[in-house]
Amino acid sequence: MKLDLLALSESLRSALVSSRNWANATEPEPSNSLRSSRFCSEVGKKMEHLVQATSAGGAKLRRRQISVPESGPRVAGEWLLDIVWTQDCWPDSRMNKDLPGIPEKIYCALECESNTSSRAFFTDFSKLLHVLSPVKVFLGGLNQKTEKATREYIALRLEQVYKLAKSMETQDPTEWYVGFWPSPKKDGQTSMWDQLQSFPHLDRTYLYYMSDNGFHEVVALGQEKP
Repeated sequence: MKLDLLALSESLRSALVSSRNWANATEPEPSNSLRSSRFCSEVGKKMEHLVQATSAGGAKLRRRQISVPESGPRVAGEWLLDIVWTQDCWPDSRMNKDLPGIPEKIYCALECESNTSSRAFFTDFSKLLHVLSPVKVFLGGLNQKTEKATREYIALRLEQVYKLAKSMETQDPTEWYVGFWPSPKKDGQTSMWDQLQSFPHLDRTYLYYMSDNGFHEVVALGQEKP
């Protein structure tokens, strides 16, 4: 099961744009935690068709995640991770098949963390190491104010992630994707999302896929390397 790289890159970019537009239009101003949740919610929606199109045998998958509607409050719905796409089953014949079933197999697993600290990053990333899924996606936040520092941070995290992923390899093939997005954390009195015009290297998303020799950047139209 492989995801379309350019389509995945566009899904992340579109999720960031729509999340920032939502945050700018929402009153009262949403917390940074809610901004992060909204981004994750939008990622799930933007990736939905992409993941469904790659399911084995055309099986209909169910997406489970927290969602943040236009009105703002979070709506529970997650299972194990921030987002999972599962094939469901109804093991008891008395179960109502008009209602969601029980997750039988995970087809795509995703974790999203805005905090750039090592502990926060790897606490969430490690969840993916212990879940069986043919596709795993991790989205980490960025807050470095120079492009050089951003690239150095990404390179370090990708090297660390690659070592961890390879150390946990099994006989089951896994497609790994790691993306980066601007953290909405407070910087002074305002969110970083309100300052991105001053930091163009953060006003975008980054996407990488893992091969046998490391991670490689997906360069989408409009996001070419400088």
